[in-house]
Amino acid sequence: MNKNEKTNIIIQAFLSKIISDEWTELKREELRHMCQYVDYNKIPDRIIANNEDMHDMIPWDNMDRMKIVRVVARNAKIADYVDLAKYNYSIREVKNMLRIQPFLLDKINVDLNKVGHEDAFSLLTIGVEEISNRIDIKKYDFTAKETYEIIEFNSFISNVVREFDLKKLKDYHICDIIINTGDEFFDILNLNNLTARKWLEILQVRPELFSYCDLKKFQQSDIYNSVELICLFPDEELDFLIQDRNYREELSALGWEKIIICKPNEYIDLCSYWKLNETNWKNITRYHPQLITYKT
Repeated sequence: MNKNEKTNIIIQAFLSKIISDEWTELKREELRHMCQYVDYNKIPDRIIANNEDMHDMIPWDNMDRMKIVRVVARNAKIADYVDLAKYNYSIREVKNMLRIQPFLLDKINVDLNKVGHEDAFSLLTIGVEEISNRIDIKKYDFTAKETYEIIEFNSFISNVVREFDLKKLKDYHICDIIINTGDEFFDILNLNNLTARKWLEILQVRPELFSYCDLKKFQQSDIYNSVELICLFPDEELDFLIQDRNYREELSALGWEKIIICKPNEYIDLCSYWKLNETNWKNITRYHPQLITYKT
């Protein structure tokens, strides 16, 4: 490192210190002079963003293009002093800025009618309605995963959800949408894709949707799912989901434990006691101590 380099480091450290911590002690012309020479990469983003007295003094072309994005994200008024369009930012580069200041989309050089799949996805997953509404979603062939992420980032709002063909979604996507929106989109969701397990996840959160549940899914799935459904809705007449099967063999120890705790009078005499261990009996008698006499 030569002498000039050392001197420059010292000068920049001095300028950065003054502008960051002691700029209020300077006269306006002194501050303007320093703003022409300081290395802005040495000054924290928040200092530049918050000090509005400096904004008309800063030679913005001297600042790193990504630092400009960061400070504009902190204070959108800076966009009045900087021509963001001339930097030809990619959507990826300004995505976080647009998440905070979505109206700045009009300040960057982007034609929303020509954005590709990747950029459209990036913009839609910002999750801001004023951006999402400006993109023609039907132009793009989004995957099931991308479709769900866009819907989720946009908080399941109707005008976004209804732009998609939801028939391609997987059961876990459909499950999450219903948990968040109830029956609002039943007309465009493929409920046949829901498994018994996913119906249980839904009904644990949205029991009011029980009438939509396809009970045949439970008849065709692991019997333990039927146990959970019966325990979730003990007042419904659902015991056939167990009793129409070879339940004495099919029910596991955990299944017997859960159904006896839920409906002791109906199932204690039907139990395959030999499947129950000490832990099962301990859990059962915690709720129904009178059943200790059935322990063999």
